[in-house]
Amino acid sequence: MSHLTLSMRGVRFSRMSQPTVMTCIGQEEHKLIVYDETIAMGDSYRAAGKCKENIQYCIAEPFGDVDEAVRIYNLLITLKHPNLLSPIGLWACRGGDFRKGEVKAFIAFVPFDGALVDLSREEIFLVEGNSSKAKSYGFLPQGSRLFCDILNVVDCINGQYENANAATSFPLRPLKVNPGRIVYKRVAEGEYHVFLWADFLKEFPSHKRKKTKRGRKDPTADDVRSMDWLEHISKTFGVGLSLHQIKN
Repeated sequence: MSHLTLSMRGVRFSRMSQPTVMTCIGQEEHKLIVYDETIAMGDSYRAAGKCKENIQYCIAEPFGDVDEAVRIYNLLITLKHPNLLSPIGLWACRGGDFRKGEVKAFIAFVPFDGALVDLSREEIFLVEGNSSKAKSYGFLPQGSRLFCDILNVVDCINGQYENANAATSFPLRPLKVNPGRIVYKRVAEGEYHVFLWADFLKEFPSHKRKKTKRGRKDPTADDVRSMDWLEHISKTFGVGLSLHQIKN
């Protein structure tokens, strides 16, 4: 399949170390260079998008299905929020583009420095004592802001379902929740900007659909919003819990 020509959004990023090039996808003046180096979560790669002479360093997330990659990309580019990790391009693999045959496409994202679970608890929580058995209680102002920022992204996405019956409405697909996809970029020493690296389920889970005498009901916008809130409140604040447990 030929390269999907999609615009690269014009932001320059700090240069990352350049490991071995694993593959290049696309034309010489508009291509994605994927490096043989996975990021901390292990399933995406460091990469660089090239548009003529402009190079943007990024994170390349692989997809096993081109249609799924296009679906996710099209959902994400409709959303505008400062705490949503932005996609900068989409590339489809041709026959020999990538050594792992199950990978059919990549979405490139703005780079980040790590996952929120990687931060020390002292940067998020009020900590009592300085021994290995020190206890955490409550959030520091920065911790409260980081978690509120993520929940604000969820609120932004939930707002897209308001016109669920309109022809141009946002599809009724819930967010796929994974604490490892709450990521950050360091803006100064001890200061962070947090992002939700969003992903969406293909459809509303059948076991969560309301039962009737005739079977399961189709989900409503309220059903999707409720699922997003419950899952993110649980998993987002679960990040705080896991930080406490890991560092104790």
